[in-house]
Amino acid sequence: MLFMVACNQTPPEYVTLKEGKFECEGKPFFPLMLNYVVEFRYAENQFFLSPTMAYERENAYENADSLQTAHQLKGHFKLIREIGFNSVRICLDRLDSEKEHYYYPASYRKLSLRDQADFITKAIHELVQMANKESLKVMLLIKPPYDNDMLKQFTRKLLSEMSHEPGLFAYDFFNEPLYFDEKNDASGARLVRPKNEAISIVREWKEMMDDLAPRQLFTIGFSEPIEVFEWDPSMLPVDFICFHTYHPLRIPNEIYWYSKYSGKPWMIGETSLPADNKKVSYADQHILFNDVMQRILNCGGIGMGWWEFQEIPGAHFEAQFTGILNREGTTYTADKKHAILGSLKPVVAAIKKANELKKTDNCACMSNYYNMLGYSNYLLETQVIDSDTEEPIEGAVIRGWNDDWKIGLNTFSDVNGRLKISSNTPCVHFEVSAPGYQNKKFDHKTSYRHVPPFEKTMNEDLEYQEIHYKPFLDTLKQPRSLFKFNSKLFSKYKFTGRMPIITLKKLDTSGWEE
Repeated sequence: MLFMVACNQTPPEYVTLKEGKFECEGKPFFPLMLNYVVEFRYAENQFFLSPTMAYERENAYENADSLQTAHQLKGHFKLIREIGFNSVRICLDRLDSEKEHYYYPASYRKLSLRDQADFITKAIHELVQMANKESLKVMLLIKPPYDNDMLKQFTRKLLSEMSHEPGLFAYDFFNEPLYFDEKNDASGARLVRPKNEAISIVREWKEMMDDLAPRQLFTIGFSEPIEVFEWDPSMLPVDFICFHTYHPLRIPNEIYWYSKYSGKPWMIGETSLPADNKKVSYADQHILFNDVMQRILNCGGIGMGWWEFQEIPGAHFEAQFTGILNREGTTYTADKKHAILGSLKPVVAAIKKANELKKTDNCACMSNYYNMLGYSNYLLETQVIDSDTEEPIEGAVIRGWNDDWKIGLNTFSDVNGRLKISSNTPCVHFEVSAPGYQNKKFDHKTSYRHVPPFEKTMNEDLEYQEIHYKPFLDTLKQPRSLFKFNSKLFSKYKFTGRMPIITLKKLDTSGWEE
């Protein structure tokens, strides 16, 4: 059964983890969380926090001064709580830098982490308290403090200043290392970060938390399971993991992998289905919310986060239409004191009833787990084993790329270590790892044989097409779900090939520096 507790008694208690689940005020707490982006502004000779301009009128802020903007923020938080969310993930990691000097951009001015640290931490604290007054707990996404002393000093100050704030239930120290880890060589080229190095960085963050903010929890927001190549979630000393998953064909499979192989309490920090009611219907967005919530409950997740508050004009389709508010009309809070740009989408009805969903025992591996996007041209087979024991490795993750690195795809090894790499274009570059194991990169060109009768290969760039789940759904199954796939569509291929066995060495962390 799903419990959602507002935790609005006075004074509120801290959210804790007990036996791998959140608790608040001695009761189970399931964060139903909305992602909300804020930024600093400068107007009337002062800096202040504001909703991101993307939630405002086109290329212009809605309000002219700090008091009106504070009223606007309060209205947004009030509406978020009325919809049924009990938490917000406030995204404050969008900083700029010049010669190692970090600052928040604010209306063409620079708010320095070094020179204005007192003001910045005070403004963040006031924002957290504003959300708490609307019975919302806060997860705070910050810029990851590594490889820069200014970032580290500011983070220590923030942790210290917020350490006695029960409304702040967790810090997210890093948004998607897979995409935003800035480990580069002198020329700016991306470098692989060894797992021991990532562990050392996160261990330092954990020590900061234990020293300065022991009452709050600590997480990282992972993206695809190929995070395991460098920022291995099973090895990092976080309290719990968040992960971000999008696209109906991917979501149930990535939930399955994280739930089975991360080895830690987990929640989804970001998910959504973009819906403009043209290319993708509002009805499908509504269905997806229920599908994801049910899958989280069934697979043992402890929270869910939706991306995001409002549609973002001008972005590509997948980024533009995920919000719970569109850009049409006006929405009012229940007390009529706040008018908010945009109208609520039908997904809100599912959010309001989320606590009525019941856990079942169905966390089965999906029919497309080994071929998530339905590739149907090439099938490349191999096996991944432990280099010392020669035992098969279950749950290994492999990514293959085509010759010019423009198309990539992922899959997983089964209980026998077998890898079946389905693709629509031949893969020649590979990277593979598994939780607790080394990372390995290599090239291999396969001699494929065609399977009679020969058919023309199709959809070679399927990975990068827009949302394309509909042809894979089994529309005969009721009630309708975006996770009910036609299993016959994920085992097709026209060419087959084999690759030598892949060996991985299990990492021994006992000698790594504490």
